[in-house]
Amino acid sequence: MHEPSYSNALRRAFELARHHKTLWVFGVLSLLLGQIGWNNFIGGLVFFSEKQTFSSYFFSLPWVGIFQGTNFFWSLWLVVIMLALSILVIALAVISEGALIAAAVSWYKGEKNINLKRAWHLGARHFVRLLALHISKKVLLVLLLVVLNYLIVYLQAFDMMSSTLLLIVVLSVGLFLALMIATVGIFAAGYIIEGELPVLEAIKKGAALFSEHVLVSLEVSLILLVIQIFVVLLFIFSTTWFLLPFVAFSLLGGLTGSTLLIMAGLFLSVVLFISFAALIGGLLNVFSVATWMYLFMKMHHEGVKSRILHFLNNKLS
Repeated sequence: MHEPSYSNALRRAFELARHHKTLWVFGVLSLLLGQIGWNNFIGGLVFFSEKQTFSSYFFSLPWVGIFQGTNFFWSLWLVVIMLALSILVIALAVISEGALIAAAVSWYKGEKNINLKRAWHLGARHFVRLLALHISKKVLLVLLLVVLNYLIVYLQAFDMMSSTLLLIVVLSVGLFLALMIATVGIFAAGYIIEGELPVLEAIKKGAALFSEHVLVSLEVSLILLVIQIFVVLLFIFSTTWFLLPFVAFSLLGGLTGSTLLIMAGLFLSVVLFISFAALIGGLLNVFSVATWMYLFMKMHHEGVKSRILHFLNNKLS
């Protein structure tokens, strides 16, 4: 096995994102599926960490009132529209992620000018396989999140040292399972695009690759998580700049007595905020996919040794 290539992976991923900004569009679209990796699972775990079960959020919605009486027809029509839009969004997101993977693989194979049209066609050609993979991964992660949420709520009811220790064990096992599901999904997507493999065979090979690189997968996930947290914090600190149009138009509106100017300033600030957030999210997604695909190619063809094991071997030798 070769020594860790994390710095090379991060550098090459940054170069890909910097030189091929058109990929940011794919990054934004594929972001609708969620961040690649276990970040969404951790976010969901934090969101549902209060003493309230996952299902209570769903059942607390006023479903009966929505589909009752005269609201039924309009609610049904709204459901049809939302369903059609959801299908379109999911199709674009899945194909875009496939295109990102294809572009990253071709870049690491030495292709200087990435053929975006070919990458898009590869994503579209493998749409059904990628969709089946994503559905399987999402179902497993949601089920794991629900079970973990119920266990956390149950254990938090007991104010004892044993329950606290058991809670730590449950969280550790849950996070590891989430890491395994997410990483196997990443590797399986790589095998689908790169190796033209069927879904089940790609999952088997992805699981085998993960079992050989458990620590590497954990280390890469943590590195990307830290980078994303750092970027998000910078974004949060910079959000005050988006209030400038609202403040400026509000001052003008106050001087002229025009509420229209105030609303225009608010609208402009919101548009700038959403646009910049989408841009940052797309860039991070391209960077994450490119990093994983670099290491996927290395693991598949050469093997990558864990940085932790590499450090321990140097200390013990």
